Amino acid sequence: MVTLADREGHAVVRIGIDIGRTEVSPKNGFVPSPVPALRDMLLGAIARYESHELLAPEGKANLKRALLQALREQVPQAGAAELDFTEFLVQR
Repeated sequence: MVTLADREGHAVVRIGIDIGRTEVSPKNGFVPSPVPALRDMLLGAIARYESHELLAPEGKANLKRALLQALREQVPQAGAAELDFTEFLVQR
């Protein structure tokens, strides 16, 4: 659950995400877990949205594109190839 940036009241989003990954090459036989970096990046990116943006007709699609782009740029070691929502609930 993430608190959203609504200026006029309190809103949260409960969101579940599955990330499809490409093959990641091990460095010295070790692939560090990208999970902490993924969580940090995703929570920060989602928290910048306001509820009306997510509830708009293209809201989920826009969020999905923005998150996947941010994953690829900010956490390239995750090897994110696709992103799917498994749960998506906005509460005001």
